[in-house]
Amino acid sequence: VADLSGTLVAKTRILRIVQLRDKSYLILTDNPEQLVRFALDWSNPRVIAKGGSGKGKLNGSAACAELPAGRLVVAGSGNFPIQFFDNNGRFLALADWNNPVPQGGWIGSALAVDQRERIWVADLTKSVFRRYDITGTSIDTRPFSSPVSRPVDMAVTSDNILFVVNDNGRLDMHDLGQE
Repeated sequence: VADLSGTLVAKTRILRIVQLRDKSYLILTDNPEQLVRFALDWSNPRVIAKGGSGKGKLNGSAACAELPAGRLVVAGSGNFPIQFFDNNGRFLALADWNNPVPQGGWIGSALAVDQRERIWVADLTKSVFRRYDITGTSIDTRPFSSPVSRPVDMAVTSDNILFVVNDNGRLDMHDLGQE
């Protein structure tokens, strides 16, 4: 059991914990909003991204995941719904970087990465799942099915089933097929 009482996350609310490919851990917290990286044995906590406004700053973050080669993706409701960082927290890009329309104006509440390294983000504003490739280029959107209300967490299985946890505790499954 890890005792985090003496660390940077001791007096904050933990939103997400992700074990990275190198076996270290990434914790997304709020108040203060930050991404904190821990070694495998939960030692050496290091803040790699902080709250604020503007590109590369966390604001309303709700979910995070690791992409190939150690890149990190964060979804939220503030500055920009989807931002990419390297594994040391250096800002790399925004999703929809190639779109002339600004990315803001929607709320990313949950995200998952599938076996083909596509990023799925739940958009609460438009009640759709947005799908991106690993560069942040939009692929398409799909409407939430009728029972989905407010996704708070998502995961994609190796057989391409999207599991969605809603804020009411309901677990929904969506077959993504051979996409």
